[in-house]
Amino acid sequence: MRSCALHQFFPYVLLTTLLIICASAFADTAVESVRWPDVTYDSSVPTMESVLGYAPGDQITSIEQAHAYLRALSESQPARTRLIEYARSWEGRPLVYFLIGSEQTMSRLEEVKAGMRALADPAELSGSEIDALVAELPAVVWLAYGVHGNEISSTDAGLQTAYHLLAAQGEPFNTIGDNTLVAIDPSQNPDGRMRFVNHFRETYGIEPSVSAIAAERREPWPAGRTNHYLFDLNRDWLPLTQPEVIGRVKTFQEYFPLVHVDIHEMGTDSSYFFPPPAQPFNPHYVDAQQEMLDAYGRNNAKWFDHFGFEYFTQAVYDAYYPGYGDSWPAFQGSVGMTFEMASARGLAGERRNGEIVTYADGVQRHFVASIATVETALVNRETFLRNFVEYRRSADAGEHGGPREYVIPLTGDRSVVHKLAANLVRHGIEIRRTTEKARACDVELPVGS
Repeated sequence: MRSCALHQFFPYVLLTTLLIICASAFADTAVESVRWPDVTYDSSVPTMESVLGYAPGDQITSIEQAHAYLRALSESQPARTRLIEYARSWEGRPLVYFLIGSEQTMSRLEEVKAGMRALADPAELSGSEIDALVAELPAVVWLAYGVHGNEISSTDAGLQTAYHLLAAQGEPFNTIGDNTLVAIDPSQNPDGRMRFVNHFRETYGIEPSVSAIAAERREPWPAGRTNHYLFDLNRDWLPLTQPEVIGRVKTFQEYFPLVHVDIHEMGTDSSYFFPPPAQPFNPHYVDAQQEMLDAYGRNNAKWFDHFGFEYFTQAVYDAYYPGYGDSWPAFQGSVGMTFEMASARGLAGERRNGEIVTYADGVQRHFVASIATVETALVNRETFLRNFVEYRRSADAGEHGGPREYVIPLTGDRSVVHKLAANLVRHGIEIRRTTEKARACDVELPVGS
C-alpha cells in the first residue's frame, strides 16, 4: 500500500519541484524597467499599470488592452495626441496610429501634412519655399510594431514609448515634442496577434515555462505570424492585396515620414539587430540614405551600450527587396529600418546556452531603440528634411537613369491593365490617359492607353 501511495504522490512532488525551479529561474532573470538618465515623469500622464493593472513586459497585452491604454493617454493629453483608425483587418479589428506632438504641432496637423506632401513633390517649389518648409516642419517619425502577430514584445514597447514621450521631463524630451511628430502603430497585424494571445492564454500555467516544447510557446498551425488569410503582411507593400497594408500605404502618403521603423522579433538564441543592414543594398538606395541609416545605428548603439544590451548590425537582415516595410518607405525618399529582438515567444524562453530571454527584455530593448530613433530624427531634423527633398526632386527629374514615363497599351486583357494602373496610383505614381490615337516606338496606341 505504501508503494502504491508513493507512486501516486510522486508525480505531484516532481511537478511542484519543476515549477519551483522554473519560477526561480524566471525570477532571477526579471528585468527592471529602463530608467532614462536625468528624467522625471509627469504624474498626470497615466501609466500602463494604472490603466491595465500591470507594468510593461509583465503580461502580453491584447489588442483591446493596447487600444484602451492609448485611449487613456489620449483622454489625459488631448491637446498633444490623436488616436486615428486607418483601416480594419479582415476580422474587423481596427488598425490605429497614435500621434504625439506639441500642442502647437497638433493644432496645425493638416498644415504639417500639407507641408510634407509639398516637399514630396518639389518640382514647383522655389528654393525659398523649400527653405521655409524645412525651417518650420517637424521631423515625422513612424514607429510600426508587430507586423508579424507572434512577434509579441513590440506592442508593449510601443505603449511604453507613447507614455515616455508624453510623461518624460528633461532633455531631450523637453524639445522632442516641439520638433517631432511621432506616430505609433501598436500592432500592424491585430488578427495574427490575437491568434497568438488566445493560444498563449489557453495554455499558460502557474508560472512561465521556458522550455522550447512548452505548449504556451509552441503555436499550432497556422500560428500568429500571418493575418486572417495567412498572408505575410511584410511581403505585401508591392502587390497591395491586404486591407492592413493598403491602409498603411495610404496613410504613409498623407504624412511622408522621414523615417519608418518596422519592429520585429527573431529567434530566441539571437540578441538584437538594428541598421545598418546587411549587404547587398538595393542599388536604388542613394548615398544620403545610407548615411542616415548609419546615423540611426550609431545613436541606437550609444544607448544600447549605456544600458548594457547586446546587439549586432550589418548581418542577416538586408533591405534589397522593395516590398518590405523597411525598404518600400526608402523608395519614397524616407529612411526605412528593421529592428529585430530575440523572442521569448511567451513570457520567458531558454536559449541553447542556458540563458533566459524574457518578454520584458524584448519590451525594454524595443523601447530604447524607439526612443533613440526619435532622438536621432530630432537632432538631424533639418538635414534629413533636405535629404528627403533632394531624393524626391532627383527622382522626379529622372536622374537615376531610365525613362521618366512608360506607356501601357490598353490592349489584350483590359482588366489587368486597369488593375496595374490602379495599383500604381496607390503607390503614388501619376497615371494619365491618352485622349487620341498616338504612336510610341513605332506602335500605334489605342485611345485610353
